[in-house]
Amino acid sequence: MFRQFNFAVLLGIQVALFSHASAQPSTPQRPKAQPQTRDILVKQMRSGAALDGRGKLWAVVIGVSRYKNLAPKAQLEFAHRDAEAFAAFLRSPNGGGYPSSHLTLLTNQAATLSAIRSALGTTLPRSAEPDDVVVIFFAGHGVVEGEHDGYLLAHDSDPQNLYATALQLSELNRIITERLKARTVILIADACHSGQLGWTSRGLADDIMINRYLEEIGKSGKGVFRLLASRQDQRSYEGKNWGGGHGVFTWFLLEGLGGKADGDKDGFVRVGELLNYLSETVPKETQSLQHPRAAGDIDPQMPMAVLSAAAREVKEDVPIASTTLPSAPLGDRSPNRTKRIPKPAPQLVSLEVRGAPGLAIYLDNSFRGRLPQSGSLVIRQLKLGSHDLVVRSPNVEPTNQKLWLTTATTILEVNGSASPDSPLAAQIKQALNNKDVGAAFNLYQQLVIRSPKDRQRANIEAALGAVYESIGQNAINVYVQSSGMEVRPGMFREAAEAFRFLKIVTPNTDQSIEAKLNFCEGKASFENKQYQEAVERLKLATQTDPRAAYAFSALGMAYRNIKRDDLALDAFKRAAELAPSWMLPHLQMGFLYRDGGSLNVAEESFKNAARIDSRYSYAQEQIMLIHMQRGEYKKAERLGNEIIAKFPNSGRAYLYLGQIYDDSKRWRAAAEAYEKGLTLPSDINPEERADYTKWMKKCRKKGKQ
Repeated sequence: MFRQFNFAVLLGIQVALFSHASAQPSTPQRPKAQPQTRDILVKQMRSGAALDGRGKLWAVVIGVSRYKNLAPKAQLEFAHRDAEAFAAFLRSPNGGGYPSSHLTLLTNQAATLSAIRSALGTTLPRSAEPDDVVVIFFAGHGVVEGEHDGYLLAHDSDPQNLYATALQLSELNRIITERLKARTVILIADACHSGQLGWTSRGLADDIMINRYLEEIGKSGKGVFRLLASRQDQRSYEGKNWGGGHGVFTWFLLEGLGGKADGDKDGFVRVGELLNYLSETVPKETQSLQHPRAAGDIDPQMPMAVLSAAAREVKEDVPIASTTLPSAPLGDRSPNRTKRIPKPAPQLVSLEVRGAPGLAIYLDNSFRGRLPQSGSLVIRQLKLGSHDLVVRSPNVEPTNQKLWLTTATTILEVNGSASPDSPLAAQIKQALNNKDVGAAFNLYQQLVIRSPKDRQRANIEAALGAVYESIGQNAINVYVQSSGMEVRPGMFREAAEAFRFLKIVTPNTDQSIEAKLNFCEGKASFENKQYQEAVERLKLATQTDPRAAYAFSALGMAYRNIKRDDLALDAFKRAAELAPSWMLPHLQMGFLYRDGGSLNVAEESFKNAARIDSRYSYAQEQIMLIHMQRGEYKKAERLGNEIIAKFPNSGRAYLYLGQIYDDSKRWRAAAEAYEKGLTLPSDINPEERADYTKWMKKCRKKGKQ
């Protein structure tokens, strides 16, 4: 049994789970994920069903404008608004009426790497079935690093180490081609926004774009369609002149889906029509600086939007109440097709809700009753058009759905039960709400033993997996982003525990999770001064994932502590090759060279570290120390003052200046510098602190003479 622990300080995500499934899972050991809230199926609207009548609709919509680790000039303005507007379209009747359980929206702070990976790599594969349609939308920054891979940036991605903190397009490709079983996957991406990201060592020409890699996604699979905001050699643009603040591509995408792309005025916006519309409007608006690009496997006649249910034509011999989308190919214009005649819309309409007895029905914020034992509740005298429906039952998140009533009687089928959650499922939900994920895992283990067929098991596993991956990824982010200097004690032990839990609740994780587990276990051993064990664990991490620069960097430190500086240098060099924009390997090589007496080479390594990442004073402080070791006191003093001007809280810079003033017998200045340095945060050890305190007292005494 795993021990209990609390990750409350690390949790930055909200967990939504638990619903009543509409059918018993077919696989006892690991049931297929059910929607997180009940499906609402409207026969006339086909809410949450593909617009061509086959299968269900699923979507992950991502938009990131605010980035935690990018400079102000690299932030975007409207990518999150693009995602929000596109998600609103999908939720509308025109976009398919996606239920909330079928659509994951991640914007800004919510769009962390772990949340994105969980939504794409866990939720979608567990949910989508062979007849379903999946839409993946991304608006934000994308970048290419060398010739390795393209990356989509999450809110918490760090430019120093993309491989560890950003979403690889090769991983996205594996999810789409190998793990998703949907018949159609539509990838819509606007990832080539203009603007410098502030990275000093990319060395990329302007014409090397993320679209070069996006165009490769899904080529090895079937049914994958890519709609990209621009060509390989073009940027994409955003501004207030498009809808008050949108990307030009997304704005005209939404305009087209809203009806402007319906060239033949048949009430549907089809793929081919949408592409024609975008190819005309976006270049015109950007003076030919941006041309959308589409490629892949999709029927040009496939509908992407339904403009209005009233605009559709129905067969004469089909009662209005049971009208469904036509099952014949939508592009079929043959004369033998059944004649369709528009029906006049009634003035007042009825809504019949069918489902489990006891479900509470609210329409337009008014309670309309509970479903009786007959399972059918009729609501009459309703106006045409849009209505807001809410379905409530005990211990289940309310289901919210937008309805569009246009026929005399609309039949709405609610899949779900008014019965409460099982006791264990409810306890797990409460534990997660309390952010006690250790207790949640222990309860989950009891659930597997006592109720392996529990209909909530798959949702519980998805929710737990998202939390555990977030905890583990956070530890790696901190290691990368702090340059290894400011890691909370015990963090890697907790992260390793989280990754172990993740492997249990989502056993189909990829090799990168195994590598991250070994990395965190190795770092935990290192913190406990078990250096040989750390070496073995970190070697496993590099063998499992040979591109994990963070694991090579940590392995180098472990080698140093068992006196294998030759192997340590090899590990640091490999980390620097894999992550050319990460300062930590260069900093570590500088220490290694300096301790070996190679001051010139050490200085170059520290300069590389300072050039790559100017957020920290540490590398410049080491260059200052090298000047002092060479006797270059004027250079050291000048650099020390430059460091303090930029980093007023640099304790080491003050202490080193104190030594320089002390050696030149400027006692008062030395005493003041020592005192200031001792009051500021620094990484000096107790022995160093005792020496500096002694020197400060000496200089203070001599300064009074």
